[in-house]
Amino acid sequence: VPGANVYISGPVTMANISNARGYYVFISVPQGSYTIKATKRGLPEWKHSFVITSDRVQRQDVRLAPAGSNEKAVVVAKRKTLEPIVQPENRKKETLTETRQMSKPKGALAERKDTQDGISTEEAEPDTTVDEEVLQLASESIADESEQVAIAEALKEAEEAFAAMAVMPETQAEIEGGISSIYDKIVYPEAARRLRIEGKVVAKVYLDSHGRPGQIDFIKPAHDVLNEEVFRVLSEVAQYKPAKVGAKSVASIIVVPVKFSLGN
Repeated sequence: VPGANVYISGPVTMANISNARGYYVFISVPQGSYTIKATKRGLPEWKHSFVITSDRVQRQDVRLAPAGSNEKAVVVAKRKTLEPIVQPENRKKETLTETRQMSKPKGALAERKDTQDGISTEEAEPDTTVDEEVLQLASESIADESEQVAIAEALKEAEEAFAAMAVMPETQAEIEGGISSIYDKIVYPEAARRLRIEGKVVAKVYLDSHGRPGQIDFIKPAHDVLNEEVFRVLSEVAQYKPAKVGAKSVASIIVVPVKFSLGN
């Protein structure tokens, strides 16, 4: 599902949006227990709990679709070092590693006469049927390869944005219109207003070289409803100018503080 909003909360709070192929990545996720929530306008909210117990890549399939649909977004939670993709243990892996014997010819034998020698020979008609199980396994293998490529591409995109931490740009990334434009777009959540919830959210936004936001880390999270409103504005509404090294735009990071106050 492309364009799905995903939040993970636990030892850290992060958010991201699935890409055009329905994949996205969280990088540098510490070990611990997390709650993951996925939302997209027009679809029911999806929530699940999971645990990260090692430094390896961990995958979560997010079922975010109307009842009866098989669509899913794929989450890859990744720590600092890149490891091979680990498939869930309960997923059956099939490989085409053995040569399957084709079924015996079907139908009657055909008689062919050699008109020159007058010799009659019997020849079996070629069996053009295909083993359905072989086709099924081949289909699964191709689909799995395609999925691995898509996940690898999502990881590469995320790592390119993270590489911005090591870059010292000559011109820093900016929010078009400045921080005031963020406050203009923030809508105080009605539930927070009713319950008198206030707080300050500080978010680190990872931008690619085109100024498009990717992963957002909540350096200082507040209540979930406030975090989600900040994520909505920073990921869907705000426009950014990417950092530059010389005349070249580069991936970069921008930190955005947002304070929610009801006043008197």
